Amino acid sequence: MVKKLTLKDIAELSGVSLTTASMYINGKAEKYKLAKATCERIEQIIQKYNFQPNVHARAIAGKKTFLIGIIISGTLNRSFWIDILAGIEATVAAAGSHIILSVVHNCTSSDDMLATFKFMVGKGVDGIIFASLRSDKNVFAYLEELYRQKPLVSLTVPTAGIPSVYNDNATGGKHAAEYLYNAGHRSIAYIGIHEHPDRRNIAFFNYLAEYGIEVEQFVSAIEFGSRMAEFTAVACFSDYDAMNVYQVAAERGITISDELSVIGFDNMTFTTLMHPPLTTVNQHKEDFGVAAAELILQQINDRKPPFEDKIFTSELVIRQSVRKL
Repeated sequence: MVKKLTLKDIAELSGVSLTTASMYINGKAEKYKLAKATCERIEQIIQKYNFQPNVHARAIAGKKTFLIGIIISGTLNRSFWIDILAGIEATVAAAGSHIILSVVHNCTSSDDMLATFKFMVGKGVDGIIFASLRSDKNVFAYLEELYRQKPLVSLTVPTAGIPSVYNDNATGGKHAAEYLYNAGHRSIAYIGIHEHPDRRNIAFFNYLAEYGIEVEQFVSAIEFGSRMAEFTAVACFSDYDAMNVYQVAAERGITISDELSVIGFDNMTFTTLMHPPLTTVNQHKEDFGVAAAELILQQINDRKPPFEDKIFTSELVIRQSVRKL
C-alpha cells in the first residue's frame, strides 16, 4: 500500500521548509508573499501525489474547523431558502470552508432552537449564520452570550447587538401599498397574517391608513376565497400566497388583473411564469447569502467589532397582475 504523504513529505519533496509548505496549503501564500516559483513547485508535488490535507490537523494548527453553521427555521422546500443557501455556499467554498445546515422545524419551540445552536457549538463551527428566529428572551439571552465567544450573523431579520443581513421590508410594504393606491384601488385585502407581525405588512397597513383605508386581513387564500368578489385588489405576504390566490380565483371563475389585482412579495423565479406575470416586491435572495457569508468570514478572520449590518433596498417589480382603475 502506498504511504500517505504528510505535510513534512510535501515540504521535503518540494525543497521548502515545513513552514512554507504549511503557509501554501493553508491558503496564506499571498499574505506571506511566497514566490510564484515556490508555490508552483509545491502545487506540482501536491498534484503528483494527490495530497489531501488533514482537516483535523489544519483545525488544530489554525484554531479553525473551516466549518460554518447555518440555522434556518421552517422548511427547505421553497426556492427562497435555496437561493440564499446557494449564495452562502459559493462564498464559503471560495474561502476554503464548508457549511453544516440545520433546520428548526418547530419554530415556536425555544428549546428546539437552543438545542440546535448548542449542536452547532458542539461541532466546533467557526461561526453561525441563523435566520428567522422566534422572538424569545431565552434564545436572545443565549445568543448575546454566544456572540461574545463566536462569530454570528442574523439573516433576513435584524437582531439587536448581532451583525445582520436583511431586506428593508418596511419600504417594500410601503411600495406595494402606494402602487395599489395610485392604481385607484380602495377595497383592498391582505393575505398571510402571521403570529408575529412583519415590517412589510405593518408598513402596508400604515400607508393605507393615512388615506382612511382599512385593509381586511386573511390568514390564507382559501379563507379569502369566499369573499374574493368583495375586493378589487389583494396584497400577499409572499409570492406563494399570491400563487394560491391565483388558484382559488381560477376555481371561482375570477380573472386576475381584470377582476382582482394581486401583488406579491419576494420575486420568486416562478412569478414570471404565472398568468398574468405577478407584480411583486424583490428580495435579493442570493445576494443575502453572499453578504451573510462575507460578514461571517470577516468576523472569523478579524474579531474586532463593530461589524456593520448589510441592508438591501426593496424594489417593486411591475408586471401585469395589477389593473389601473
